[in-house]
Amino acid sequence: MLKKLVQTAALIPTRHNITKVNIMDQANSLRHIFQNRQHIERVKQYQAQIRTAIMEGDYPVVSTLLEQLEVAQLQLEQAFAAPQVSK
Repeated sequence: MLKKLVQTAALIPTRHNITKVNIMDQANSLRHIFQNRQHIERVKQYQAQIRTAIMEGDYPVVSTLLEQLEVAQLQLEQAFAAPQVSK
């Protein structure tokens, strides 16, 4: 019982046993979050541009923007489908 308690206590992070790996995992997680946010913002920007182009009747531009939106959505899906770094 005491051995199990000591093993469990050893797993609890303290300021002395936080490793460089833990810090790198946290950095990778933050990078992943910000990348996903950028993909979301890009999709929203294309959607807004498409709405504006439709209201202005600029249909050749709408066609191009729809293609760009499709690429951005695929990138967004891939970003969320990618395995996340374990904590």
